[in-house]
Amino acid sequence: MDKFNIVNDHFIRKLSLKRVTFFGLLLWLIIYFFSNVEIIHGINFMGLLYIAICYIALFAGFLHSNDKIKAKNYIVISKSLKTILYISLCIAVIAFLFKVFDKFFIRGISLNNNTIENREILTENSSTIFGVLGAILTPFAFIPLFLYYVINKKNIWLFSICLLVFLSTIFENVLLGARFGILMTLILLALYIFHFKNIRVNRKMKFAIILVLLAFSLVATKMFLERTKEFAVTDKVAINHILTNAGYNYTIKPTNAYKEEIINSNNKIIKLAKLAKMNLSQYYIHGVFEFNYLYSNYDKPHQYGAYMFSIVPKFSNILFGTSIDLEEISDSMTRKGVYTTFFGPLFVDFGWLGPVFMFCFGLFQSVVYNKVLNKNFKYLPLLFFFYIIDFFIPVINFIVSAQGLYIIIAFITFIAYYKLLVFRKVIKENKLTLKNS
Repeated sequence: MDKFNIVNDHFIRKLSLKRVTFFGLLLWLIIYFFSNVEIIHGINFMGLLYIAICYIALFAGFLHSNDKIKAKNYIVISKSLKTILYISLCIAVIAFLFKVFDKFFIRGISLNNNTIENREILTENSSTIFGVLGAILTPFAFIPLFLYYVINKKNIWLFSICLLVFLSTIFENVLLGARFGILMTLILLALYIFHFKNIRVNRKMKFAIILVLLAFSLVATKMFLERTKEFAVTDKVAINHILTNAGYNYTIKPTNAYKEEIINSNNKIIKLAKLAKMNLSQYYIHGVFEFNYLYSNYDKPHQYGAYMFSIVPKFSNILFGTSIDLEEISDSMTRKGVYTTFFGPLFVDFGWLGPVFMFCFGLFQSVVYNKVLNKNFKYLPLLFFFYIIDFFIPVINFIVSAQGLYIIIAFITFIAYYKLLVFRKVIKENKLTLKNS
């Protein structure tokens, strides 16, 4: 057994659950303030009240987190970690091959197709068992790189393989033009690096991060523009379509003045930058207004967890032969293809019981946070993903989107398996001690 000081408690304390969630809400408000949008559907006071109460319940759950826990070194069994690292690598590679086989060879998508064509093909042809297993196992790709940093033994080949496997999760998102899936993966990677490399964010670093985010927003907008041009053909038609016919224009739209400003810009780079500002602003903030629309028009029965935790009814049908209507569950939303914040799926599932879930969710996160501060390093990946969920609460539900539920299950599986390996190791050593005494 080796003793390491793995958890960077300064980094964790700086990124407390309360702080991450607060700054996520603050960023949404700042973007909205500078967004140049016009609200089409009126704001429902009860919908906003629901959001406010859910936030209060979440912060009440966070009160259980304890920033004053005294840090201590934690015993690490390097051999067990290496075992999990190699097993996770194998699982991730198998998952990747399963997804490629399912999507390319069975369902028929192609690199020669555009993103819209590939999405249509996947919609028309339901996933096979290979696709289902690939989706479940893919999040294990996030574990090898984490364990490489924990073990802290430099090996450029192993690092390269772990990083490649980690980034392989982006492949499908690029293929289908899913921007938030890419962003989630890159944020998780950044959390790994900043935590383990103990990188302090000074002024130069903040400036570099801002430049990277600006570059990402331009690239993301260019991706969206190119995807739109696949049917709109020209830049002008595509830009006009984005500004008038994108899905989120149903609840918020650009002001006429700003729309004309974009269309009439002569410089292509300035035009793209202005389009990026508008497009990403709408993309980022529309969820709150879509949730208001959902709240005002929802007339279906609540699903009581079947929507957010859809893996349960799926496997219930497979393993126990139940006949739960999965299509009815997936059609619960009043509008498809838009974000409804974290609270849309929550309301579909639990209605006004949602705040109770948020309190319990906050409490569970606090337990994980406290364990990490207590140097229980195996909870770090789960905590990092909770950071991502909490920050983007006003935008998207990362339990439902970007395979979030599968990611949570993978990280909990890692925790449980490592505990099992440690338990077996301790039992074995105790037996040897008793035998030699």
